[in-house]
Amino acid sequence: MEYNLYDREGYKPDLEPVAEAHRVAVVPYYALVSGFLSGKYRSKADAQGKARGSRVEQYLFSIPTE
Repeated sequence: MEYNLYDREGYKPDLEPVAEAHRVAVVPYYALVSGFLSGKYRSKADAQGKARGSRVEQYLFSIPTE
């Protein structure tokens, strides 16, 4: 499971209580969502041909509506 600043919904309800109960540290995986949250990729054109481009494209236009 990915756990980073953008994708946390799977961690919070299921794994956070277990990690706290067993005093286990949790380390984010791609904390800045492969560079997406750094502002490095602002469009699909920015992501094309980059090593992490395919991972980032899914986030470019999927802004949460909460």
